[in-house]
Amino acid sequence: MSLPRKNVIALLALLGVPLVGLFFFKLPERISTDLLDLAPAASLDNAEAQAMRAANQVIARQVFVGMEGFADAEERTQAASWLDDFTAGNAVFSHVYVPGRAQLPGDLLAVLQREKLALLLPGWLERRRAEFAKDAPDEPFVEWLAQSQARVLDRFLESPYAAQYADGVTQDPLLLLPDAAQVMKESGTALQAEATDDSTLLAWLGLTLNPLDTDDQARITEAVATLETQLAEAFPNCAVTTAGVYAVAQESSSAAAGEVMRLNIMTALAVLVLLGLFLRRWRSLLILLLPVSAALLWALFAGLLFFERIHVFALGMSSVLLGLAVDYGIHAEMHRLTESGAGTLWAKVRKPLLAGCLSTCLGFLVLLEAPILALRQVGVLVPAGLLGALVMVYLLYRALGPVAQKPPRALSLRLPDIPRWVTFGFFGVTGLLALFVVVTHFARQDGINDYQLAGGPAKQRFTAMLEKLQIKDVGPRWVLFAEDPAELLEALQKLPTGTFPFADVIQPGREPGLTPGERQAFAQAFARALEEEGFDAASFAGFLDELDETPAPDAFPQALQALSQALPGPLGLTLGYEDGLFFAVVSAPESVVNEAGVPVVRLAEQARLDSLLARASDTLMRQCLWGWLVIVVILLVVFGLRDGLVAGLLPAWAGLCGVAWQLALLGSLSLMGWIGLILAYCLALDYSAFASVEKERPLASVRLSALTTVAAFGILGSSAIPALQTLGLAVASAIVTAVVGVELFQARRETACPRA
Repeated sequence: MSLPRKNVIALLALLGVPLVGLFFFKLPERISTDLLDLAPAASLDNAEAQAMRAANQVIARQVFVGMEGFADAEERTQAASWLDDFTAGNAVFSHVYVPGRAQLPGDLLAVLQREKLALLLPGWLERRRAEFAKDAPDEPFVEWLAQSQARVLDRFLESPYAAQYADGVTQDPLLLLPDAAQVMKESGTALQAEATDDSTLLAWLGLTLNPLDTDDQARITEAVATLETQLAEAFPNCAVTTAGVYAVAQESSSAAAGEVMRLNIMTALAVLVLLGLFLRRWRSLLILLLPVSAALLWALFAGLLFFERIHVFALGMSSVLLGLAVDYGIHAEMHRLTESGAGTLWAKVRKPLLAGCLSTCLGFLVLLEAPILALRQVGVLVPAGLLGALVMVYLLYRALGPVAQKPPRALSLRLPDIPRWVTFGFFGVTGLLALFVVVTHFARQDGINDYQLAGGPAKQRFTAMLEKLQIKDVGPRWVLFAEDPAELLEALQKLPTGTFPFADVIQPGREPGLTPGERQAFAQAFARALEEEGFDAASFAGFLDELDETPAPDAFPQALQALSQALPGPLGLTLGYEDGLFFAVVSAPESVVNEAGVPVVRLAEQARLDSLLARASDTLMRQCLWGWLVIVVILLVVFGLRDGLVAGLLPAWAGLCGVAWQLALLGSLSLMGWIGLILAYCLALDYSAFASVEKERPLASVRLSALTTVAAFGILGSSAIPALQTLGLAVASAIVTAVVGVELFQARRETACPRA
């Protein structure tokens, strides 16, 4: 094999550029297993998608611990204290939340103490002003407030609850923290998990690490293993169970990586075996590996250029690229092996290859509108790979000369001539039967679980733990979001009271609180009132000095951010800050949220995700019609009216039969089924394009390329991921149908065009 120097340079550049790019991008570090990349969000704008993703990340930062078999309530209390001590000494965990335990966690209490003036005082003052106007309208507000609050403090110190607050009372004589704790307890009950009996302990452990990051998962797993071991030693009679998103994600990631590896290895072996059996020329095999190599390199390089990472689901689905990219080389190589005439090989395969490549790329580009990030990545990876393969074929076969040998017997076998009426009768009858099945059995079904591997032990433990926690919910959950915490709070205030558990606590109101003059007057009046009630006013000097200082304008946003990062357990799922976005998760009827007119998106619960997939199917159906029209125009331009119609009608017939096959075998048509039909149409178009220009030769190249494509998609149909399985079976069955149609049509053409 001898190529001109300029072709060699272009060939090396075609392989070298993406190879250097992959090295620069550090490909192994860019493979993602993030479960959130499989959550539909394409119908959302950027802010909504970011809010949903941020909320899901915060919700995932929990580890559940279950213990059963305590002898009595005292031992259960000891276990809860043991968890407090363990968490305090381990950097992986941020806090412990035990349902039913009254005290506020230390981190949250510290935030409330530190930020009480900015976070709590404005709302507290607003309520006290309302009381003043109703109870004592003739007295100056600061005097009334000082005297009434001194009496409230005196009565509070006689209550049993005061013992928990004794150490901090001098820093907060207005009792802002007890007031906040009471409001949170009353308004947050809808988000609390029910307390268990004395023989069982259920706890939430907050995580400081990202449970969806591979490296962090390893650290979390190690910390949880240590926790289980030490718990078993401290409480040998108790059964310990742990669960969390980190374990589910790790289990899913490991299984998905293994599945992708299996699919790619099996596809590569199948393609190599088929090529070796039928070509039986090592030189031809090596030539065909060049387009495949170019396809793989450019697919990965383009994926990293457009996306920060490539999901393993996308890699699994893109495994079919091995079977698709080799088709272009097969068509050209079969011509080279059997051609003896003059002229370049590229000129003789140019039209069908261009039409097939463009149509297949259009089919995959439809995925750019898919609701799942991993599917959109496939919409970039595969077209980029196919274009790379086509350019490689162009560089090779413009320079390579013909070999002029007989094609393999199995690929050159001629079908007997079939009368025209038999051919058209077959197409008509099968088309009508397929149409009947589609009309009478059409059904659609989409589910987010189809995009994941079946749950293993980690997912089963996680589901069982959620059921035990019995999280109460009053309706659909929504994510309110804003770039500024004050804007978020303003949105929360538009919702009815009680919708958000802290709405009564962290509301600054229209006024920032006391004016500087009122603050100074109140500090003096409060000191006198405390003396009258028998207190030593000097003990409260620190608070009075702090009160006299007006907080900075940005004090409230900073306080809210600190609070969002310290909330424990289920309360931590209600308020969050992630990547410059503040958000709150609320439970409310849809009508209430719509009337409020606030920036909101429904949380990605399973019902929500399933509905997004169903809507995506509707959108895809409409896009299919437009895409089909574009492809028909391409065919008419490339092949002319007569051959263009022939090239377009055979895939349409195969696609209709493919729908009937899916409905008959699977019972319904899903989003991946629609995608499969689009791809099948575009791939079948590749074969019909050659049939429209090859009038006298058996379609050896079509037969071999169809075998490799069916093998690739058939192996995808064996995937343990239901969505990939549906895609593989849909395309493989439609391609088999299309090839049968091409063979019959070619036999009919041979009766009209005598063989040379």
